[in-house]
Amino acid sequence: MGTINRYEQRLIAVSRWASLGSAIAGLLVLGGWIFGIPILKSMLPGFVEMKANTAIGFILAGTSLSLYHQGPKWHKVSLICTLPLLAIALLTLGEYLLHVDFLIDELLFKDLNNDNTRSFPGRMAPVTALCQAALGLGLILLTSSGRTARNSVVICASTSVALGSIAVLGYLYDVSALYTITAYTSLALHTALLCLIMGVALLCALPRHPPMQLLTLEDAGGHMARIMLPMVTFTPALLGFFLNMGVRSNLLPASFAVAMFATITIFIFVLLVWLAAFTLQKAEAARYQVQQVSDWQEAILNSADLTIISTDPSGTILTCNAGALKQLGYRAEEIIGNVSLTAFHDPAELAAKAVDLSRERGSVITPGIAALTTIARTGQPDENEWTYIRKDGSRLSVQLAVTPLFDHKDRLSGFLAIGRDISLRKRHERHIREQQQTIDQANRENQSILDYAGCSIISTELNGIIRSFNKGAEHLLGYQAAEMIGTHTPEAFHDAEEAASRAKQLSVELKRPVAPGFEAFVIKTHFQEQPDENEWTYIRKDGSRVPVLVTVTAQRDAENRIIGYLGIGIDITERKRLDRMKNEFVSTVSHELRTPLTSIRGALGLVLGKASENLPEKTRILLETANRNSERLAFLINDILDLEKIESGILAFSMANRDLVVVARQALAGNESYAEQHAVTLRLIEVPETAFILGDENRLLQVFSNLLSNAVKYSPAGGTVDVSIRPVGKGYRVSVRDHGPGIPAAFRPRLFQRFAQADGSDSRARGGTGLGLSITKAIIDRHDGIIGYHTEEGSGTEFYFDIPALKDDQPLITPEVLRPRMLICEDNADLAEVMAELLDAEGFACDIVHTGGQARELLAGRGYRAILLDLTLPDIGGLELARELRDDSALRSLPVIVVSGHISGHAPNMPADLDNVTGWLQKPLEFPRFREALQRAMAKVRRPQILHLEDEQDIRQITQALVEGFADYTPARNLAEARRWLAQRRFDLILIDINLPDGCGLDLLDNIDARETATVVFSGQDAPPEAAARVTAILTKSRTSNAELLAALKRILGA
Repeated sequence: MGTINRYEQRLIAVSRWASLGSAIAGLLVLGGWIFGIPILKSMLPGFVEMKANTAIGFILAGTSLSLYHQGPKWHKVSLICTLPLLAIALLTLGEYLLHVDFLIDELLFKDLNNDNTRSFPGRMAPVTALCQAALGLGLILLTSSGRTARNSVVICASTSVALGSIAVLGYLYDVSALYTITAYTSLALHTALLCLIMGVALLCALPRHPPMQLLTLEDAGGHMARIMLPMVTFTPALLGFFLNMGVRSNLLPASFAVAMFATITIFIFVLLVWLAAFTLQKAEAARYQVQQVSDWQEAILNSADLTIISTDPSGTILTCNAGALKQLGYRAEEIIGNVSLTAFHDPAELAAKAVDLSRERGSVITPGIAALTTIARTGQPDENEWTYIRKDGSRLSVQLAVTPLFDHKDRLSGFLAIGRDISLRKRHERHIREQQQTIDQANRENQSILDYAGCSIISTELNGIIRSFNKGAEHLLGYQAAEMIGTHTPEAFHDAEEAASRAKQLSVELKRPVAPGFEAFVIKTHFQEQPDENEWTYIRKDGSRVPVLVTVTAQRDAENRIIGYLGIGIDITERKRLDRMKNEFVSTVSHELRTPLTSIRGALGLVLGKASENLPEKTRILLETANRNSERLAFLINDILDLEKIESGILAFSMANRDLVVVARQALAGNESYAEQHAVTLRLIEVPETAFILGDENRLLQVFSNLLSNAVKYSPAGGTVDVSIRPVGKGYRVSVRDHGPGIPAAFRPRLFQRFAQADGSDSRARGGTGLGLSITKAIIDRHDGIIGYHTEEGSGTEFYFDIPALKDDQPLITPEVLRPRMLICEDNADLAEVMAELLDAEGFACDIVHTGGQARELLAGRGYRAILLDLTLPDIGGLELARELRDDSALRSLPVIVVSGHISGHAPNMPADLDNVTGWLQKPLEFPRFREALQRAMAKVRRPQILHLEDEQDIRQITQALVEGFADYTPARNLAEARRWLAQRRFDLILIDINLPDGCGLDLLDNIDARETATVVFSGQDAPPEAAARVTAILTKSRTSNAELLAALKRILGA
């Protein structure tokens, strides 16, 4: 039935309630017959009774219509109720017409109160039988959907309404002729009412069929019908009733009553005319608005760059818009009503379409209008590309949509064909196809080049999935492209630890968390929009490892959006081997040169110091030249060694809180004499009161010295070198500016390379090794800083470096905490100083004592990595002290390196119980054996292992510095990294921060065996009370000093 409106819903509700009420009324009357209650049979005292058969008829009629409204599955039951109704009514009519008694009148009940003037006791009135026969026939036809059946239902229902209304009016106006036929049973008042009600109920069951359809319309006609029908139905009837009652009661003269009836009737009809006029005026206004909209739509359609054509069902054109006439070249009168839509189509296309449709549908489709409308006739729009042939014979490519049109009775009334000119699109598509062919050819050529290039070229999607893998990558890694494309990311052949380390470095550099894995490979090029070049280790399919130099570039589309990444890797195995050979050569040569050079410098110094006055002038000049060049050679060797140590990562940095202003003043003071030699003035022109950083004072002084000496060398006599320090971002910028000739443009790309100098003559004239800036850059890099310059030829050069400032809440740490510490117990002060210098070169801090008692005191209060012990001490023998250390539970694991002039190696008479002695050195000391002994001692000691789960880099650095003297420190930036470390090795203690980027640090407790590992919460947030039972200790950052943290960790670890 579809969606019903509110008026239809109301009519159906009336039908439901009316039918139900009729059935109930019939039941009440039948109850009166069963129980002998007259009032139930007649409704009012003295009124005609409703016969028992009549009551049964209304029960059946009401029940049948109620069941009909329950849905189609109840229609058969409804029909079963209707058949007895119709049978009783027809038999009664037969009795009246044929004068035959079918013995149904008093079949159930005796009619004892029959009117004596009537001759048919128990028989329903003829009008009643006719009404119930009409209702029964209507109810039977109601279940049919045909229009004729529905019209018949209306006739039957209207018959019941009319006959019931006449009888009701008879009672209303006391006109017995309207409800009684002489010699036949009279029609009871409630029988008439039920005939009227059931007739109305049957009409309301068809809300979409005339005449009730008029009441459900939402237009002007429906509105008028709903207002006027009740007025013209009830008002005259009620008015006549009251006026008649007045006349019969002698309250009103008959003439007055007639006049009143006429007057009120005229008023009512005037009111109805006014309402009709008002409604029609509103409808006309609405129609005018609709017409305006229609005109606007027509104007839009005519102005649209579309061909819009409507046809009748046979395809003959009925209307077309201006766009169709313009694009096809016809006048309206030439085509409207005269030609078919197929007149503009290519016959070959129509024939081909007909063949396709015939094959799809299994029936023959003729070329012509059927080829255009077959699909549309099914009620579905049909859209295809077609070729229109204009009047001048030219051709037009169109995208044509053919849609069916239906009339108000849902019958096909024609078709609407809307076409869009796609000639330009077709030309573009053809051009794109030609371009694509060219691109495909170029891609094939490029792929050939890439496949046979001598490097690994791999491209990925944004999520890292590999989408191309060239022959070079296959050769380098041992994988086939088919194994990797679409299934793996570059993580598959990268070293996981290397990626994790790179991620940590980038997290600090970019000041944002970087996950180890694919993100660490591409994040820099992603955000900095420039290629990122780094050395990585590829792991081949067979497990072997190969060093590569990988350049990662972001791939972008036409709108500069990143769509993937390209990684080009070059095998640098051979280059690494050559670099290693070079570094070993430089290191070996430098060390071998340093020893004889020290003797030469010492000898020249002695000669020039004590005997210079007795030397001939020429000899003294030659010796001074030799001394000056030996000094220069010493500087060169030291620079080479420093650079080699920095780049290899073995040069120790004593990082502590430093004031850059103080360091700058020291540097200027230290280089003042050198500046005076060149007649140059050093000035500190712009500095803050303080500029605290975390740095190595000696290395920073080396940076200042290199920059200042360069500036002085290239400044003219009488010139100035200006030094400034100013805040920049989250750090400080230190600038050193000269007013010299500037840096030549050709030399700038090599400025920070080893041995780089502008030209040979300049080097000889001004001096220098060409390593200063390279060392300076390496030192600044180790301070997480950057170095750069501004220069202009003829105007001077400004070198600057930016270095991070110390955070306000960063606790103070000192170099003493940062460096591992050794104890030297040696009665010879000079030899002790020599050993201290050797240890300092290896990155150790030292304490020197000369007796066993002093050694005991220091060992009791500080943690040492090892002790260097002389066997002959003033107060105790070295072996006796070694035994005491072995027997002390707190010092049992402390390695002892024996330094003696009496015993070499493992002498036979040395006690075997001294298992804490890890090395034996014979005086005089030899550096290679000294280093080997240190290495053995460090390898023997088993230091506590600490894992620190902390996302703040500054806190990690400070904690590492605190524990480095007695434990090995492993940082973890997040939960995932901490869990990976726990899966690989065992830790003695774990420091846990609560707030982490990927969750709560306390979640790690589920991965820790509390019986083997101590856990300490060290966080800025207070731990929840329930955590206390699961951890060893809880410390709050803001309330725990460095010393307290260090003491707590040592106490827990028993260190």
